[in-house]
Amino acid sequence: MSVRIWEALCVAQNENCVLMDILDIATINSRKTSMNLTENRVFADYFNFLVSSGGQQLSRAISLWRSGVESEGDFWSRWFETKGLEWPEDYAIRIRPAPLAPWLAELLPKQHGSEVAKILDVGAGPITKAGTFLPDRPIEVVACDPLARVYDKIIERCGVKVPLRTVFSFAEDLSARFEESSFDLVCCTNALDHSIEPAWGILEMLIVVKKGGFVFLSHRRNEAEFENYAGLHQWNLDEADGDFIVWTKERTINISELTGGFADIQCSVSGDGLTTRIRKTNNIPIDSNSYHRKLRAALLNALIDDSGR
Repeated sequence: MSVRIWEALCVAQNENCVLMDILDIATINSRKTSMNLTENRVFADYFNFLVSSGGQQLSRAISLWRSGVESEGDFWSRWFETKGLEWPEDYAIRIRPAPLAPWLAELLPKQHGSEVAKILDVGAGPITKAGTFLPDRPIEVVACDPLARVYDKIIERCGVKVPLRTVFSFAEDLSARFEESSFDLVCCTNALDHSIEPAWGILEMLIVVKKGGFVFLSHRRNEAEFENYAGLHQWNLDEADGDFIVWTKERTINISELTGGFADIQCSVSGDGLTTRIRKTNNIPIDSNSYHRKLRAALLNALIDDSGR
């Protein structure tokens, strides 16, 4: 395993954070939501699947993701060195401060006094495309990505100044780094198909967004199929009969069913593009302590299983 891959996966372990805070289905805090776990078997079955078999499912997912990390770093190195590869306009736009995208701004709650709206951009890459300010109200934008340390080295080597530095976090461990219900809006653009386990990442986004707040997702439909499952492109996102689904050749997860009881989902398809708005209606029915404990154990099993490959 290359040093760069190992750093991207394990630097957070030095901060006691790497993929440690994962969902658990064992205990329901009935004071947070009226939904009983038995009312959503998809939710229960999904996490039973993740933690079953001594972490083997997580091990397979982590191995697939890790196999694409180096090529992703190489892509961004060339992107900075050439100032955008075949997309110089994209480079020119991203390298300068820009206002928050209007389709994101419209999802923010009504401003109360001088209150600062908080936005989290998940899988932001080296430079967020969400925007970093609004002219008429105060906002705070946080951009995160599991390859943040890799991006930092590339940016420093190329001597580039970016509007906002990306901080380290997997989509799957957002609640390890950010407080529950602390963001007014969470967004993710063309990144979930790169993730280890996108359904898990979506649930983490719902943990850190406030009740009534939105998770906004924008992706190419079925990106893994389009990219022939190369590099980090291991997952497809799509709409089916009005439901939001993520799938591979081996698995399909209906996110609309998975989040039933604590989120409302609306999908919009335009050509090969998929836009998904997820509104958090209730807190996710988990007990944080049990949640952290069970998937921490599964993760460590997964790492041991993976090291023996």
